[in-house]
Parts: sequence; structure tokens; C-alpha cells
Amino acid sequence: MSGALFLIPITKEEKKVSQIRKLERKDIFIFLIMGLICSVLVWIKIKDFGTISYIISGIAGLITLALPILLFYDQ
Repeated sequence: MSGALFLIPITKEEKKVSQIRKLERKDIFIFLIMGLICSVLVWIKIKDFGTISYIISGIAGLITLALPILLFYDQ
């Protein structure tokens, strides 16, 4: 009986979470800032590798930029 009562609040919460939201300008700005910060941090850690460090940090920044956008549209 307690298991059945436990499921009732969960179904009500799912309805609140499933609200569709559009991607706004501030969201894109936050994603860009996150990607830039990630690129800088990765470059700081591996700057001794030379030119390849720029490439690796750029790829890390692009992944950090693309992942939240893909997760946002996956809802």
C-alpha cells in the first residue's frame, strides 16, 4: 500500500517538469561563456604541449558548447 501512495506524487511532478521552453538569448550566452571558460581551463592545463594544446582546447570548448544545446533540445 505504501508503494502505491509513493507513486502518486511522482506522476504529479513529471507534469511540471515536462514544460516546453524555447532556447533564449541568455541561454545561448551562458553556453558560450561555459565553452570559453572550458577552453581556457583546458589550455592552461596542457599549454606545455605546444600547438596541439590550442587544438585540444578548442575541441573541448566546442564539445562544452554543443552538449548543453543538444541536451536542451532532447527534452
